[in-house]
This record gives sequence, C-alpha cells and structure tokens, in this order.
Amino acid sequence: MFTVSHKGGCSIIIIMTISSLSGMGACERIAPQKWVQGWQSTSPLLEARSGAGAVQFGHRLYIAGGASIDNGFLNSAESATIRLDGQLESWYPVSPLTTPRGFLALVAANGYLYAIGGANGENGIHLLNTVEHAKINEDGELGPWTPVSPMTTPRRGPAALVSQGYLYAIGGYNGIFLRNLERAQLLSNGDLGKWEVVNSLLTTDRYIHGAAINGQHLYVVGGHIQGMGGGKESTEWTRIGPDGQFEPWRPASPLLFARFLAAVAASNQYLFVLGGYNGQYMASVERAALQADGSPGSWSGTTPLSRPKEGCAAVSVDGRIYLMGGSNTGVYLRDVEMAWVNQAGELGYWANSSPQTPPPQP
Repeated sequence: MFTVSHKGGCSIIIIMTISSLSGMGACERIAPQKWVQGWQSTSPLLEARSGAGAVQFGHRLYIAGGASIDNGFLNSAESATIRLDGQLESWYPVSPLTTPRGFLALVAANGYLYAIGGANGENGIHLLNTVEHAKINEDGELGPWTPVSPMTTPRRGPAALVSQGYLYAIGGYNGIFLRNLERAQLLSNGDLGKWEVVNSLLTTDRYIHGAAINGQHLYVVGGHIQGMGGGKESTEWTRIGPDGQFEPWRPASPLLFARFLAAVAASNQYLFVLGGYNGQYMASVERAALQADGSPGSWSGTTPLSRPKEGCAAVSVDGRIYLMGGSNTGVYLRDVEMAWVNQAGELGYWANSSPQTPPPQP
C-alpha cells in the first residue's frame, strides 16, 4: 500500500509491506522530499548568447540566434532533449539560420520552427523584416532553414506567438518603437501567407519587451522607453477571438520594478517576469496570478534568479520554466537554469533530504 503525506513542507512516501507489518510492525519511510525555493542548473549551452530566441517542441528545447562578445550576431542554433525529471541532456548543434540575427523571436508551429525579425551588423544597425523556417524532423534534427514571406516592416526586438492558425509579430523597432502587430497565416506546407497589419494597437509602444500566451489570452510586459533609456513598468493584455482578431488591449497592474530585456513566461496560471535591466542588471522575479477572466492580478515578488542578468530566453514546459543564456556586465552567458512552479506561484524544486529512520517499536 502506498500513501503520500505532506507535513512541514516535506513530502513523505510511506511504503507498507506484508513483511514490514508482520516482522517489524512499522512502516518504512524512504525518499523524503523537501521544497526548496531556488533554481537548479542544468546542461549549459554550447555557445554563450544573449537576445536569442527559444522555444519548446515535443520533448526538446531549441535556441537560435542572439549575440555574443566573441562572434557578434549569431546564426547558430542548438537543441537539448528534456528528460523525465525535467533536467536537460547535453545541447547539440542543429542547422544554422541563413542570416545571423539577434533580438529575434522564435516560435514552433505545425512541425516547423520560425525565426522572425531581429537585427545584425554593428550594434544591430541592420534591421530585419525577414522570416525563415526549418522543418523539425522526427529525430529532433532540423532541416535547412529557408526564407518565407517577409513582414511588412523590420522589427528588432519583437515578441511573437502562434494562435488560431496565424503567426503574430508584436511591437519592436523599425526606426521608431512600434505599437502595432501583424500576422501571417500558417499554411499546411509550412510556408506563410502574406503578412498583414492587425487592426489592433497596443496601449503603448513596445520594444525589447516580453510576451506570453495562456490559452486565448495574450500578455505584454515592460519594454524600453524611447529617448529616455529606461524601462517600462506598464503591462497589458487582450483576448484573441476564434477568428484570430484581438479584443481591445486593456492595461493591467504595473510591475513593481520597471524593466526591459526581461524574460516573460506563463505557467500554472501565473505570469512571470524574470530579470532584465533598468540602469542595473536585475535578479528579481515578479509574478501575477491569472484570474478566471484572463486578467492578471497584482504583481508580487517571488524566488529571484541565481544572479542578475538580461536578455535571457524563457520557455515554459509542463509546470517548469527554463531560462537560457543572457548577459551581465558585458559577460555573455551559457547558463541554463530551471525551476518548478508550485501552486502558490513560487519557483523552486523538490530536493531529497536525509531519510528518517523510524523509532524502534516496543
């Protein structure tokens, strides 16, 4: 007979066997588990990178593009398999992008990866409206990347998402900070239809912001203030209808701390904003509970990152958040960290503690 009890933040698995009942008259405790608030390190990237795009497809993570000190803007891409315990196998190289690009968006849909926008050249001066895709093979390898329909305008630092059969690009920079969105239909052969501007404007311009989707609801968080160099504390959300059209954007509770180049993820009915920059590199993490109507509640602090960093890529997978790469004070990172999200919206993991020997029975 197996039972699970919870006491004092620990999970105790109790195993009762016929032999223990007849011979010892007691239950044997094994593998106590203790919840630890914090992040676990997992397999590091092959190449340090910040401003990369990352996505999950099946039981694998993919990361592509970004920038590094040694190699500038990158066209390299990597993948890692997710183990049953959430840890990652070693990263391995996959087909490189046709164009080096940093501050891009990366999404997966219908068995393809799509790399959207970004920039390259000295200080990212070459702004990209191009989009390319690669087929994901059954073994997780990528076919060659090939160009598909370009966006109507360049977008450096956009967010992107897939919903209702469309690929959306949100905000970014094309010489000015953008409030608009555009979309292209996802075709059955992996190509894209022609991009069109969506009749929906954000409440404010957004550049190097974060975004996450949870069901039919889309959330956009933070970003850069044009001309002032600081970060935004504003957040907003909307609902995407079955026709792919957006309801009017609605302001949501502001962040506790303004920030840009932060990572954003939704998991277990919470929205998270992780790290970023606003005059200093940030380790703080904020969460907002997602209400029944889709609206985010007020923000509060939760488990911080292991160190301050900006430009990380975040991916949410089955109640876990993976945080990849980033930079801190000119040092570009290979770090990959993971944390589970519990019911209270705390970030941490279950750790084995020393087994307790039951007291002798009279």
